Amino acid sequence: MIKRFILAILAVIAVCLTACQNAAGMESSPGVSETETETEIKIVSEGETEAMEETEQETEEAAGEGREEIRIDMAEDSTAADGMEEYASLSFFCGDAEWKLQFLAQEDMVESGELMLDDSCHFVIRAVSGEQEFVLFDETVQLGAPEGDVFTDVENQLHIVIQDARTAQYRIVDYRYDEGENVFFGEILADYSGVNYWGEVR
Repeated sequence: MIKRFILAILAVIAVCLTACQNAAGMESSPGVSETETETEIKIVSEGETEAMEETEQETEEAAGEGREEIRIDMAEDSTAADGMEEYASLSFFCGDAEWKLQFLAQEDMVESGELMLDDSCHFVIRAVSGEQEFVLFDETVQLGAPEGDVFTDVENQLHIVIQDARTAQYRIVDYRYDEGENVFFGEILADYSGVNYWGEVR
């Protein structure tokens, strides 16, 4: 009788132990699930970040491909200044070389070095260094006159920015001098046509 009672108690203890183990297993399983979820979230986040970076890079490349670049080589036997007279200029240095940015207009529009604007005038802008000449602008402008700015950037690269504002056009081109190739590369910063240009304030 006592033997049967002891066996019954042992059976109850075994059942209790089994139930406790099962409960402990169920409590630990959510932790594994959370870890797996965190891993999945991290993987998804990294994937989304890479996709965004690729999209931004493609957008920048597409924008770069869409930009028009103008190449200005050194003029040889140029006749751009024929029949023209200088009315403004700026001398400056780039490295050890001395440069001069010259603004010229047709002779009949310049009197005693002063520009006498009319409805239409032919302009030439050129950068000159020694025997080198680069023609950056050679156009007839109606009701307007081109302007220019000169500066060197933090990398000591020469920039000549030409602003062309006339009756129905507004255009800005940044010409960067490449000393290695001895050439100017122009990037169009603004180009509007059909505008109503009122003027400038300085």
